[in-house]
Amino acid sequence: MVKVVIIGSEAKYWTLGGRERAYREIRKVLTHYAALVVSKTSEESYNDYSKIVLVSGGCPKGGVDLWAEAIASVLGVLMDIKESEVKQWNDRVESLHTRSSTVTIDDFTSPMISDIGATVVRKKGYKSRNIEMAKSGDVIYCIDPSDRGWSGAKWTAKYAADLGKEVHYINVDNENDGKP
Repeated sequence: MVKVVIIGSEAKYWTLGGRERAYREIRKVLTHYAALVVSKTSEESYNDYSKIVLVSGGCPKGGVDLWAEAIASVLGVLMDIKESEVKQWNDRVESLHTRSSTVTIDDFTSPMISDIGATVVRKKGYKSRNIEMAKSGDVIYCIDPSDRGWSGAKWTAKYAADLGKEVHYINVDNENDGKP
């Protein structure tokens, strides 16, 4: 079983032509990892997608994450969706429980929390979600428009590369020429 992480930009960064090209790249990646099976009863062959797990961030803003999930669903690829719990880069600490009270706070970080015997309730942001994806994948594909600068997907791919993971960058032509 190979865990393939497919990450990339949200929908607003893509033109119609770029989207069509990104769909093809996503399908090409998943097909590459499918085991080619040749039927014993006929001369037909087919791709077996049951040996692949797509790891995705389930971005609520659409784009590569959701396109990959849709294509994987049609192909019968297993999925491991790692959604963030809050829509922000960093984690959010929502409450701090001590023996006598609960305090609700935002973005509270302090090395003294353990000193007062407190328990922290933390909600996972995009950064923690992306780290989780990078760590869990066997191979990472970052699919971004060629005209896009730095992105969360590129940050994640770099993080995965720093972990020694196999990383591929696919820069998709994002011209809106009407030709896929």
